[in-house]
Amino acid sequence: MDFDSGKMVRLGVMLGGVLLGLLILFISITRASLMVTILLEKESNLRKTPVRLLERREDGSVEVISYRLPQVRTLPISPLYRIKNIRDIWWVKLCRLKKEKVIMVLLQADKKIAESRILFAGSYPNLAFESAEKAISKLKYAAELLEEVEDDEVEKRHLNLQIYRAGLVYKKILLQVEGSMDIDKERYQQIMNDLNKWNEKQKEKRESIN
Repeated sequence: MDFDSGKMVRLGVMLGGVLLGLLILFISITRASLMVTILLEKESNLRKTPVRLLERREDGSVEVISYRLPQVRTLPISPLYRIKNIRDIWWVKLCRLKKEKVIMVLLQADKKIAESRILFAGSYPNLAFESAEKAISKLKYAAELLEEVEDDEVEKRHLNLQIYRAGLVYKKILLQVEGSMDIDKERYQQIMNDLNKWNEKQKEKRESIN
């Protein structure tokens, strides 16, 4: 019995060591990919899909804004989607600077709304709604995180404008499916009401700052 117990202990230690090694390797790879992603995002190399917005200036004139959404390669219908979500969670956790965390959460929010757009076009309305809801939730979280950023006022104003415009882009994308026959009208209206209220608060906030 003592011999068997010793073998079990050694086996447990070995398995624990292997799992620890795998965890360290996963974190190292995730951190490296995070740094690359943040760099590419800062250089605007991840955003390939333009969405046009009409933005009214203080003097009454209208300016055409091109907001770019990131490309999406993995959708909820893919078996790899859960792995991607785990990676995204760790990306946020591993951000060292609050400013970088805002950038990462906003990027993930934009990816979710891009997912939603593709899923609506592919006739997956329920999955599309889930992605849209997650996009709005992440967008709100990005705005909350930005409040905690104290340094670099120029970058903070830039991110604040990007978050504000993102909300308008989300609304435009969701309005494109308003008349679809295969969507849950009640769920759609709840999402739109939530987004409209948040967008209005962001607009009031910007007007008070300016």
